[in-house]
Amino acid sequence: MDEWQERKDLTIRQPCAIYTNVQFGIGVSTGHFVLIRENVEIGDDVSIGSYTEIGPYVKIGAGTRIHSQCFVSEYTEIGKNVWLGPGVKIANVWHPLCPKAKQCIWRDGAIRIEDGVIIGMGAIIGPGVVIGKDAFVGMGSLVLDSVESGAVVYGNPARVKGRRCDLECKTGLLGSWGPYDVEGK
Repeated sequence: MDEWQERKDLTIRQPCAIYTNVQFGIGVSTGHFVLIRENVEIGDDVSIGSYTEIGPYVKIGAGTRIHSQCFVSEYTEIGKNVWLGPGVKIANVWHPLCPKAKQCIWRDGAIRIEDGVIIGMGAIIGPGVVIGKDAFVGMGSLVLDSVESGAVVYGNPARVKGRRCDLECKTGLLGSWGPYDVEGK
């Protein structure tokens, strides 16, 4: 039995499959049918939605929300307070059937998503991409190049369309749209 199965500060909804050597922070919760592969580090107060797969050797920072039906490929690093919308897919290799595919992942295929990033529903993140702090990726985007901190990108392929600090709340509930802390202030 793994140590996480005894912990009262976790909510792991069943059925889920959790491989060996997974480190859970305090207050982690999952939806149903989540697959977490081996050697994953998950920070405090992380939420992982139903039907999501987390590949091996992934690191997820505190306060991150990964919605349902996401795929996070191996060796991905996700910062703190990141938001992945439903159906986000993160790919780590350009040519999956290549006999040197694993070497590509380690060389330039690993993805890094820095603190405070928002990635909209259905976006696809390509191999080797770094998404800078507080960047915003629009829903349905195909991100094949790294994104600067604070940039707003969307489209297929995703292109810079502005700065997150310049976005305005369409509902009028917030003056500007970000970045802001997790309470929305």
